[in-house]
Amino acid sequence: AQEGSSARTIVVGDQIAATVTAKTLTDVEAALGQTRRVPVRLDTPDSSGNGYPAISTNNGFSNVRRIVPAFTKDVDGTWEGAVEIPQDYASGGAIIISLVANATSGVFRSLVSTAVVADGVTEDTAYTAETAVDTTVPATALLRKDVSTTLTTTPAKGSTLNVKISHAGTHANDTLAVDCLLWGCHFSYVSV
Repeated sequence: AQEGSSARTIVVGDQIAATVTAKTLTDVEAALGQTRRVPVRLDTPDSSGNGYPAISTNNGFSNVRRIVPAFTKDVDGTWEGAVEIPQDYASGGAIIISLVANATSGVFRSLVSTAVVADGVTEDTAYTAETAVDTTVPATALLRKDVSTTLTTTPAKGSTLNVKISHAGTHANDTLAVDCLLWGCHFSYVSV
């Protein structure tokens, strides 16, 4: 306590009154259970060259110049990477990929596979493949199309989530006549 005041030190057993308003509760509730996204670093294309780093200006862009993962048309290819599951992870799990193509029609067939690697678990854990998704490109060239895949594996906070994004370019459903850019990849989850 400050000298010359009637204030005293709080000790174990003291009772303290606090006023909790509806706004306080609303603010606390709003901070809990938020859906969050963290980027997945995709840094490894397959060895066939069918997943390759592309320069956006070579794929129809005139204003934005970025090097992004890409998939060659009409062939199968993959990109792999990883993300650390955040410490505020509570539940859920989805991989959201953002696709961009210099086309106004066609279908891109993708497949997300993941493996959870916790401390003490082999880094060479087998992937769990989710159901393939057929995505029709937007009717305007170069529009971003986000595609979400809910994971059947259960991530654990602090673990590594290995991620593989595959293009099933030889599948009959895949009709996109140009290469497809993988503009982004995110892990989505609900926080505590």
